[in-house]
Amino acid sequence: MKFNAMFQPINIGPMTVKNRFVVPPMGNNFANTDGSMSEQSAAYYRERAKGGFGLRNSGSAGTSYSKVMAVSVT
Repeated sequence: MKFNAMFQPINIGPMTVKNRFVVPPMGNNFANTDGSMSEQSAAYYRERAKGGFGLRNSGSAGTSYSKVMAVSVT
């Protein structure tokens, strides 16, 4: 197979990741109206974790205050 390394573990600092498949940070608009984590959002992340990805970023969050949008990516 041409991409054998994709299925091999990799060390990132002190952490060992089981493979090299990564879910990038994405917004899903599943948060509660107050901005807290919703059950739908938790289920979304659970499914990606069960899917076999080696590393998953938690996504992005936006808040609006006085018509100003601030975005933070974690």
